[in-house]
Order: sequence, then C-alpha cells, then structure tokens
Amino acid sequence: MKKSKKQKIKKIEETSITNMTNMTNLKLFLAAFVQIGLVAVNVFQIANQHYVGAFIVSFGISLLWTFNVKRIAFSNIKNRIIYSLGAAFGTLTGVIISNFL
Repeated sequence: MKKSKKQKIKKIEETSITNMTNMTNLKLFLAAFVQIGLVAVNVFQIANQHYVGAFIVSFGISLLWTFNVKRIAFSNIKNRIIYSLGAAFGTLTGVIISNFL
C-alpha cells in the first residue's frame, strides 16, 4: 500500500523534529560536560599552583557559564537531568585529564 504525499511529508517532519530535539539534548549535555570538565581540571591547576593554567581555565569556565545559565535556567526537568548527566560525565573526564597533566 502506497503512502500518500501528505503521509510522507508528515513522516519527514516528525523525523526532523526528532533530530532537532536530539541535537538540542546533545548540545545541552555537552555544555555541562565541557564546563564541569574544566572545573575538574581547574581544581588540579589550583592544587598544583599552575597559575597561568588556572587563570586560563577559570576564564573558560566563566565564559561557558554565561551561556549555560541562560540555557538551563528556565528549562524542564528532562533538560535539567540531561545537563546534570553532562556535568557528571564532565567531572569524570576532567579527573582523567588531570591525571595526565
């Protein structure tokens, strides 16, 4: 049985919306991942008195924060969970990176 042109268009639209939602969720996850990963690296920088590294990483953290706070402040619980998962994985990654420094 052939699908009508309207059914095909509707399916394409649904797929596009799903892809956009997935991309939004990925961006949200990565925003927290990068910011908190930098926080973990910065703890290492500070503990080991790497002043220049701490300065640079702190700047990056603060800059990212200015974008992230807008993104998450008025979100729903699903987005907050995605953001929090990104932060958790970012912490683990930051600790791993710090072990190599």
